[in-house]
Amino acid sequence: MTCKLSSWLTRRDRAGTILSVKLSNFSGLSDSPLPVDVRPLANEGQDEEEDRALLVQQILSLDERFYELVRAGAADEWLQLDLTMPQLKVLLLLSNNPEGITMGRLAAALRVTLPTVTGVVDRLVDQGLVRRRGDPHDRRLVAAQLTEQGRQLLSKLRSAGRSELAATLERLSLEELRVVARGLDLLLSAGLARRKAGLP
Repeated sequence: MTCKLSSWLTRRDRAGTILSVKLSNFSGLSDSPLPVDVRPLANEGQDEEEDRALLVQQILSLDERFYELVRAGAADEWLQLDLTMPQLKVLLLLSNNPEGITMGRLAAALRVTLPTVTGVVDRLVDQGLVRRRGDPHDRRLVAAQLTEQGRQLLSKLRSAGRSELAATLERLSLEELRVVARGLDLLLSAGLARRKAGLP
């Protein structure tokens, strides 16, 4: 299956003008070079906030399209899942909390009632993906926790996505890989700083 990507990447030239590079008909299976069309997107003196808003929208669009590309390559693993969306959400929440999460916290995170989340967890327990355990600090509380089978399932899904990403990265030159690595490093640093500051 060929996945096409048509969007814009932006950069600034030495004069500070924002340039947009159009990527069209990107195929992870194609060996042909990517056609590019470079044109100015921002005039000199354009408001900086408009520049930022434009770039943010382009980044979000590219992120969505790239996610679709990677997800399409890993579709086989996801299509084999016999899980509902609420069940998958519970597994993902538990994967970020190895010590477990109480039913009340799960219900709040999913914005559902306690009986609803209890039923979701019941079915995951029946499948061997989740187990219940008592809270050592409060016997009245019951927490849900991933089993080894549950961890292996999520690891398998993540591996499928990473394999598709790795295959895509193989198509980039060394300099392009450095650009991608630098961009991801900047995003990670900003995200960690935002979390440390306690921003919503």
